[in-house]
Parts: sequence; structure tokens; C-alpha cells
Amino acid sequence: MKEDDLTLKVNQLIELEMNYNGEKVVVSSRIEDIREDYLLIAAPIRHGVSMLLPYGSEIIVQFWVRDTLWGFDSVVIGKRINPIPMWVIKKPDKFRRVPQKRQSVRLNINLPITFQYLDRDDQSVYQGITVDISAGGVLFSSAQSCTPGEKIKIEMELTEQLKISSEARVIRCFDKHESGLKEYRIAIQFENMTENQRDKIFKFIFDKQREWIRKGLLE
Repeated sequence: MKEDDLTLKVNQLIELEMNYNGEKVVVSSRIEDIREDYLLIAAPIRHGVSMLLPYGSEIIVQFWVRDTLWGFDSVVIGKRINPIPMWVIKKPDKFRRVPQKRQSVRLNINLPITFQYLDRDDQSVYQGITVDISAGGVLFSSAQSCTPGEKIKIEMELTEQLKISSEARVIRCFDKHESGLKEYRIAIQFENMTENQRDKIFKFIFDKQREWIRKGLLE
């Protein structure tokens, strides 16, 4: 997709990268409204409370389109309280491609995952449990090991009604013997994932974070 073809949408899920209290952080948000010169986005939540940034603070807004991460620079120019806490940020003049990065909005959650090797003569389906998930990839544990660089196909059950299937590339495999773990831990990056499936993961993370905050389970 070309830059000229990109458009922002209401309810679109986004990631915000910024300096916050002297620390570089990445948090999730959502576009609530689009005006001529500015965007209204949901105030991101960190440690269980809505984040506040001084007016004029610079942020980087990022979003996935198919297999590409796009972004733009923006500035916080205001805030709204009703109907929900929101930031008012400057509308972008242009977009740019963002190199895929390790730092992303991640959700620590244990979900069942299965995988098959695509680069081996092995048709077996192996089991695992996620350690954390993001819109870009997964860290999971398994009794089976993987080799960095090889491709696998994964299926992940977010809910009983929502399952994700995608090819992925192994980024790293933590040896259980060297790390003192009971199983191997395998970090993967999604490849050729549909935009619809990636949006579902992003929405699952966004909704789950807010659900846990309401229940007092996330700080």
C-alpha cells in the first residue's frame, strides 16, 4: 500500500510511542473522532490510570496496515473529559513506514497455541502456551524447540469464538536448559498475516487491558 492510499478511521486502534516520566513507553489507544485539523484519541492507560501529558508533548502514532507498520509524528494540543478521557492531537500531514521493532504494546496472558514446522519434514502439530502477545508477534512456551530464522504456522485461540492462524518466523528460542525454564520459550514475528486478523489481536489486547483495569487486576 502506498502512503497516498492511507486513511485514518474512527475506532481504529493505534499505538503511541512517547517519553513519559523520563521513560520511553509504547501504549495502546483508539481514534475516537476525526476533525479537520485534529484527532481525538482515547487517553492511554498506564499502571491503571489515564495518562496525562503536558500540552506540546511530542508523540509518535503507529498503526498496522496488512503486514506494514505505519506512523506519523504528532503533538498533544488539548484534552477532553466527556464522554471518556481523550487527548486532542495534531492531525498528520504525512505518513511514513516504521521499521518493525521489538518494543510494542504487549499483553501478558496465557492462551493455548499450536504450531507446525514449515521448514522441516514434519507434519506434526505441537502444543504451547503464550507468555505474551502483541499485534506483531508472540512469545510462547513449548516442550519443542525452534531454530531462529525458521518458519512455522501457528494457531492461537484468543477466545472460544476467536481463533487466529498465521505464518510466523522464529526470532529467538530460549534454551530451557540454559535459562532454567521447564520448557523452551520461543519468540515469533507474524508474517503474511491479514489486516483483519491483526486488527482482531489489537482489539483483543485493547479490550482485555481495560477489562482488567475495571476489575482491578491490572496496575
